[in-house]
Amino acid sequence: IADPEISTSLLQIFSERVAAEMARIQAESGLQESQQRLAAHIEKTPLASVNMDREGGITDWNPAAERIFGFSREEAVGTSVLDLIIPKELRELVRPVLRQLVERRGGFNNTNENVTKDGRTILCEWYNTPLLDAEGAVVGVASLAQDITERAQAEAQLRESEQRFRNLIAGSLQGTFIHRDWKPLFANEACARILGYDGVDEILSLESATEFIAPYERERLQRIRDRRMRGEPVPERYEFDAQRKDGSIITVENTARRVVWEGEPAIQTVMIDVTARRRAVEDLRVSESRFRAVTESASDAIISVDENGTVVPWNKAAGVMFGYAAPDLVGQQLERLIPEMYRERHREAFSRAVAESRLGSAGKMLEFQGLHRDHHLFPLELSMARWEAGSHTYFTAILRDVTERKEAESAFQELYGRYRTLANQAPVGIFQTDAEGGCLYVNERWCEYAGMSLEEARGGGWSNALHPDDRERAATTWNDAARSGEPFELEYRFQRPDGHVTWLLGRATALSDGMGVTTGYLGTVLDITERKQAEDALVRQRTVLNSVLEHTDNVLVALDEEYRIIYYNQHYADLYGFDAAYLESRPTIEHAIRRLCEQGVYPPEQVDQLVRERMQQLHAADPSQIIVMNMQDGRVVEGYAARLPNIGYLLMFREVTKRKRAVARLRKERDRAERYLEVAEAMIIGLDVNGRVTLANRLTCDVVGYTQEELVGRDWIDTVIPEEERERTRDYGRAVLAGELEYERYVEAELVTRQGERRLIAWHNSVLRGDDGSMIGCLSSGQDITDRRTAEKRLTETREQLVQSEKMAALGQLDAGVAHEINNPVGFVSFNLRTLQGYVDDLLRLVDAYEGDGGDPVGVESLKQAIELPFIREDAPALMKDCNEGLERIQNIVADLKGFSRASDAKWKKADLHAGIESTLAVVKNEIKYHCEVIKEFGELPEIECMPAELNQVILNLLVNAGQAIEDKGTITIRTGVENGQVWIEVADTGKGIPEDIRERIFDPFFTTKPVGKGTGLGLSVSYGIIQKHNGTLEVESKEGEGSTFRILLPIERAAKPEAVPDDAQLH
Repeated sequence: IADPEISTSLLQIFSERVAAEMARIQAESGLQESQQRLAAHIEKTPLASVNMDREGGITDWNPAAERIFGFSREEAVGTSVLDLIIPKELRELVRPVLRQLVERRGGFNNTNENVTKDGRTILCEWYNTPLLDAEGAVVGVASLAQDITERAQAEAQLRESEQRFRNLIAGSLQGTFIHRDWKPLFANEACARILGYDGVDEILSLESATEFIAPYERERLQRIRDRRMRGEPVPERYEFDAQRKDGSIITVENTARRVVWEGEPAIQTVMIDVTARRRAVEDLRVSESRFRAVTESASDAIISVDENGTVVPWNKAAGVMFGYAAPDLVGQQLERLIPEMYRERHREAFSRAVAESRLGSAGKMLEFQGLHRDHHLFPLELSMARWEAGSHTYFTAILRDVTERKEAESAFQELYGRYRTLANQAPVGIFQTDAEGGCLYVNERWCEYAGMSLEEARGGGWSNALHPDDRERAATTWNDAARSGEPFELEYRFQRPDGHVTWLLGRATALSDGMGVTTGYLGTVLDITERKQAEDALVRQRTVLNSVLEHTDNVLVALDEEYRIIYYNQHYADLYGFDAAYLESRPTIEHAIRRLCEQGVYPPEQVDQLVRERMQQLHAADPSQIIVMNMQDGRVVEGYAARLPNIGYLLMFREVTKRKRAVARLRKERDRAERYLEVAEAMIIGLDVNGRVTLANRLTCDVVGYTQEELVGRDWIDTVIPEEERERTRDYGRAVLAGELEYERYVEAELVTRQGERRLIAWHNSVLRGDDGSMIGCLSSGQDITDRRTAEKRLTETREQLVQSEKMAALGQLDAGVAHEINNPVGFVSFNLRTLQGYVDDLLRLVDAYEGDGGDPVGVESLKQAIELPFIREDAPALMKDCNEGLERIQNIVADLKGFSRASDAKWKKADLHAGIESTLAVVKNEIKYHCEVIKEFGELPEIECMPAELNQVILNLLVNAGQAIEDKGTITIRTGVENGQVWIEVADTGKGIPEDIRERIFDPFFTTKPVGKGTGLGLSVSYGIIQKHNGTLEVESKEGEGSTFRILLPIERAAKPEAVPDDAQLH
């Protein structure tokens, strides 16, 4: 699209609507265009493109391949790649590699030698990938290659040069050492020898090079190193005191410079041990110092002092400088020449210099202030020297009055500071070069763009900041401008060492001297990265928009304010059969409609109506207003009109014939499904994720008392769920949606009808999910089970009454035995109480004797013998003990009867089965003890979860039946144990057994073989039901004439219920 405003507006309106169509259109309509673009790219790429079939036959050979290998396309195509460009000695090695490539899916890279047409051997880097057909089968290989012969040779030369350097350094007598931030990177054997280390490896293992610098020198060398790394001028050669491994101090002469080591800045130093030489120089200075100190020819002041700070001979220049004559100061303290404010510091430094036997500032030029005789201060530049004569130490200072120079420097620094501040604060990079283009100056902004310092940029170093792809172009443009004297202007890129790229607009103007000769260039660089990115983004945006508009299934037409067609995509021309020449003439939309009616696309008689409707739709420009157009051939087109700000209007259409037909079929199927729902004999309800009704059939409406119109759209929970359960039901729904609970497929829940009646419904639920798998609602069918549950409840109550009746009947059969069990202890308790009553009467008589007649001793003693008091004392406690035991037996029997006879306890709890068996035996003991021996073979049983009273009733029934089955004498054996996670109880008797013909009926209700009055026929039936209730089994083995064994199996733990919310808290 030529007009960028149209492109931007179209992208804004349609990008979201057509995104879903892009993939399919790009796969279908854009295939040919993509192939053409790919072919053009292959033709222009500098890489050799070689396509081969599965056997290695060349099928494609681009111009770059012709240039690199020398064979033309005609010579190469159809020839085996092995025969054409692979050296003979390598063909057998390459052949299996080619075979593996066509047998694998992924590509790979390799580097190998190739031969050219003229017989040269070159080194190429190959990028290979399999070629696949439409079914995904490998049909060949696509390869890209580049000639890296020169690069490989350069790398080899570089390695050779580096090795020569290492060999040269290793054999040098001078110590060579390279470090970065003091971390050792390289050292030669001479360095290790000078510093007293055992070898190079020991030096490289040091954490810091400062370990072999004398401690008092480290701060000074650190400052020198920092200034050198910042690019500030520092002397390359200097001396410092080094500390050897053994702690001894030597003086070394050091030459240091910045280098690039392994791609990063570092410091290289070359050191020479000058300890002996320095000592010789000091000796020589002793012999010459007097003559140099007293020389009068020097223009600088020369002053010498002894170790006490007393001035010894000085030269005439010193007298002129300080305003003293020689006799006035010789023999005086040097402090007279030092301002008061510095004297204390001078004393400390001088004392330290004398004590340390060396002068830390020796050889350095220091700046200081002197005190003139007239008391004014003036700047000095001085250097100090220490020398010895015999046992005395002397210090000599050479001083220069730098007042004029300081004033000039101050003026210059002020001017330079202003210029530097202005340059560094400028929003652009600034540079200055000499006439040959060598860099003289760059400001901080330029350094920021280039990622290098001023020192690195000086000379030709600045060109290293150019992007590799721009260097040749920038150099050519710069040289042309330099030759012609024309201003330089170019857009190019800087690439910093960290890889960051900055687009720049560079401009430069020639500088000339008074004779008009060019002396250099002054220029600026402006960061235009954002502008270039915006331009690239706009180009990409236009490209994407054009691709989207052309590959969408939608028919697109853009109109200007005069309703003329200013843009259309190919679908518009194809839909209506317009030729390009007609559409390029920019007809109005009205003209296009009339032409379509003339051609019979639309009914001719409706032309005015169609024009009027279309103009109204354009005026409204409402995307929500769907435009439907029915064509003469039965096709249906839908779309809408929208406003394009500052452009005009947009019409967007799509043929929807198939969709319309599908919708009609779907509507028909939906109507049929709704009819099925109306005749279904189940309640059908649909809910969305918010619990609102989306579907309700007739039966549902009949049960809840609402019409379908009233129910659909309402909140199901608020409408029919009992009020006390609504909040729990909502919490359950939220937990299901959050994935915290599984949705219950079956649930029974109450609902409240419109009339206030509560009905119990059994629901079968199904989750409805969207395309992404998320829950979008549920569909449920239900049955009203209110009446059925009422009947089941009544049946349960009847069963419980029947169980209780059977229990009481069983107790009734034991009444005589139980009465006997109670009467025995009652009898001897009663007898003992009568005896005790006589004892009490005798004792009361004895008490009365003590209290009456003045306590006659003879009468009391006679009475004691008459009532046999000692015997009473012995017999009364025994009688009381027997009474207590009898009463305890009666209490236990009554408690067992009470616990056994009460109605079933509905609570489940942990219980000891052995205790229950013992309690039951106590109840039934009198019934069976006279003709049955009870044998207990108890195993180790855990407590189990059960209803103890009901299990006791089962044991009672089995024991009574066993006793009645033994007619004369016999045994009843009770066994217990655990197996396979269950407990078992066996009650075995040696009675007459159960005939085989009735064995299968013994658990039937009311079936009995006992005489009238001996049983109800419900004992075993009730027992069977109790065991089933406990999820256990009750089995019998019997042989007529030998006895029967009843075996009970019970789970240790009650069967777990599904972990879900209560039934009344479900959605239904």
